[in-house]
Amino acid sequence: AVLERLVVESGSTELARPVAKFVLRRLSLAPGERAPEVIDFRLLFSLTLLPKHEEWLWCHSGVTATMAGALRHLTNINSTGSNSNGGLNSLTGPSQTALDEARSLLMGALWNASMEAPPAREHTAMGQALLPLLMGGQDGSPTWPLLRQHDEAVIVRTATCLFHLCNGAPVNSLEQLRESFWEALELPRLNDDACSHLMQVGALVLDATQHHHGTDNPISTGGACRAITLLTSPQWASSRKPREAWQRSRAAEVLVLLRASICAGTAELLLDSGALRPDGSAYEALVPTGCQHGTGAAIRLAGHISIADGGRLRQRLASQVLDRLLNLVENVPHALRDDLVCVLHGLSREPSVAEASTWVKHIPSLITLAEWAAQKRRIQSLACALELLTAVVPRRADDREQAWLKANLHRLMGMLGTISCPHEVGQAAQELFSKLAD
Repeated sequence: AVLERLVVESGSTELARPVAKFVLRRLSLAPGERAPEVIDFRLLFSLTLLPKHEEWLWCHSGVTATMAGALRHLTNINSTGSNSNGGLNSLTGPSQTALDEARSLLMGALWNASMEAPPAREHTAMGQALLPLLMGGQDGSPTWPLLRQHDEAVIVRTATCLFHLCNGAPVNSLEQLRESFWEALELPRLNDDACSHLMQVGALVLDATQHHHGTDNPISTGGACRAITLLTSPQWASSRKPREAWQRSRAAEVLVLLRASICAGTAELLLDSGALRPDGSAYEALVPTGCQHGTGAAIRLAGHISIADGGRLRQRLASQVLDRLLNLVENVPHALRDDLVCVLHGLSREPSVAEASTWVKHIPSLITLAEWAAQKRRIQSLACALELLTAVVPRRADDREQAWLKANLHRLMGMLGTISCPHEVGQAAQELFSKLAD
């Protein structure tokens, strides 16, 4: 306890080095020696709150093996069920209170250690040693044992630690999670914080599967369809109410659905699922005032559906989100404009969508978007914007809008052949100008 106070109050990494050696020794006692106590885990947790882990933690040998041994011990040990008597070394067995505290402290320490940018070699070793223990399921034991606990701190810290272990981990180390991971999301005691971190892990697992097997492989598609089915099921929605208490999880849902949408054969399932209809997480993310990251993920999700199966589903997609996407045009953050132009351009390739009356009130904003692309020299976005305008503007724009657009096109075609107006842009500009003239 004195050491803990000294370390916390001094913040000294020089002091942390010998203290870390001391506590790692206590955590790695051989069978038959005295097992660690709660205070040992508290000291380890306090140490990991300090910065520069490479100077005082990773300089010792066997750190990962020691932490894995401690995790194995705390995962397998059973409590007496009491909440008051018996520490971890009690002859009658540890109390549930002591066990919960030790588990919470160890998971917090592992979370800090995995988050504090450990050396790549150590990060890989941590994943290889710790992920199987967190996953469980060996010899018929329950999967995800620490996520099944009653203590909220244990669950939240386990989920957060799992995310930091998986974030940046080699693809092959995440492959082992592919079969059992989705069971973790269905466990009943997850709160918003734990659930959101686990869904970010789910996105990483889908990504690893796609890299390992390819996006057209049935294994990748199967995992993606399982994720979509789970996150859009009535049971999932009813277990996460009121929605105001699950905001982080709602945002993370869109990230998982985006990753799933990359796989072949998922576009139609997404349209059927309700994710892009009112009350769906992706639909709700398509707002200019929402989280920019979530809005961007929802826009790219729509983009994947727009190009799926050669564009076969564009009309169905437009019926669900065209109004929502067009309402973004005027206020979308600059970082998302390229993606938004790309999606709207894809939808305008479908003649029945291009003829929809909903485009008309957004013509000024669409012209402004094209002006932005020209000014910023976003060549691909500018070409898409001009082709989009060609599909939806002629015979609909009023005289003022047509004059505004023609002036911009004159200026653009005057730069034909320069870096601001390469061939593909000039061709699109000339086609639009000729249609306006007609």
